[in-house]
Formats: sequence, C-alpha cells, structure tokens
Amino acid sequence: MEEYCQNPLCENEATKEVPVSVDKPGDQKRSLCAVCEEVYTWGVQHGQVSKPGLQIEPPPKETGPEPLYRVVYAIDVNAASVPAAAVCTHRIMTDPVSLAPVLQVLDHRGRVTSVDLAVGPATAAIRHEAHAAQEKARQFVEAGGTQCPQCHSSDLDCGAVELDEFCAYQETCCRSCQLRFFAVYRLAGYGLHVGDSFEVHTIPEGFGQIPDRHQKH
Repeated sequence: MEEYCQNPLCENEATKEVPVSVDKPGDQKRSLCAVCEEVYTWGVQHGQVSKPGLQIEPPPKETGPEPLYRVVYAIDVNAASVPAAAVCTHRIMTDPVSLAPVLQVLDHRGRVTSVDLAVGPATAAIRHEAHAAQEKARQFVEAGGTQCPQCHSSDLDCGAVELDEFCAYQETCCRSCQLRFFAVYRLAGYGLHVGDSFEVHTIPEGFGQIPDRHQKH
C-alpha cells in the first residue's frame, strides 16, 4: 500500500486499499485515506470500464534525496509507419531549435502538472542552448565539414554518404574525442550540361527554410 492517498487532490496518509476498475471491474487497487475511501465507497464504480486508450500510471515513490516524476511528451506526426513516427518524434525532441513543448508531469501520488517550456525561466535556457547549437553548426559549415564540432580536430573517419529526399548524410567519427556524428548536406539546386561545362542553378541564401518532410505540415 502507498504511504499517501492516491487521490490527486488529497495529501493525507493512506489507510486502506480499494479495488478500482480500469480495463475491467476491480482490476487494480488504489491507496486511499479514510475520508476519500468513504467517498469512494458511496460512489463505487460498479464495474464501469474506462475508455480504451493509453493508461499512464504514476511513478513509484522515490526514497532518495529527490522525488521521482514521470514526464509525458505528446505530439502528432505524419509518418509512413510506427517506427518512422518514433524516429521522427525523437528527432524533434532532440532538435535544439524545435519549439519548446508543453509537458505533463506526474508525481508518485498521481497528481498531474502541465509545464509549458515556452513560458517562464526555462525559455531563456532553451534559447541559449539553441543559439549555442546554431553557433557550433555555423563553425562546422565554415570549416567545410572537416573539423569535429566538439573538439575541432581534423582527424576524422568519414563513412559513406546516404541520400534522403532533401538531404545527404555522411556518418563520421572523430578519432581524437571519439564523437560520432554525421554531416548534413542540403539539396540546393541542380546543374545542366552545357557543352563541355555545367550551368548551375541554386536557390538564394535568403530563400527561406525548406520544410522537413518528417515534420507535420
């Protein structure tokens, strides 16, 4: 039995475990205080089953110096398959220039708090990280992709180039600091054969951001 009442609006100590219906009648138990147990008894569910969908349980109570929280990040993405949707979401989550999300944070008592990272002190930290990441990318491009973005060493082990719809990726490993990364090359235009030479047509630098095909439009 939990130490405290699992009613999200209550902070009393738990005194009794009662059966509750989630997927089927009485399939789970909740720890309640005396007051909440009495209210629950009067309004017992009588086998009511919740609607189908994702059920997120609160985290266990942490005995260490810091409490344990369960953080939920939800986003809708267009993708060709379930694994592709997971990969796309991971890219968005780890992209420092992505918009700061709204997260749902659960404590061990089941209380849910919405945290908007686009509002408040966290915004400044996120913007600082985004600026630092952009500065690293600028230095990497200025060096022609020949220096490690972490230690700036030129001792790189470059792999094969893989093509995507809008980009080419080259897996690279730095022999100095062992950082594994990949260089990103954007599609910028096309070239035409004109006699013995080429006529190159590219978009201007201020053309604007090319939409990422993995992101939802």
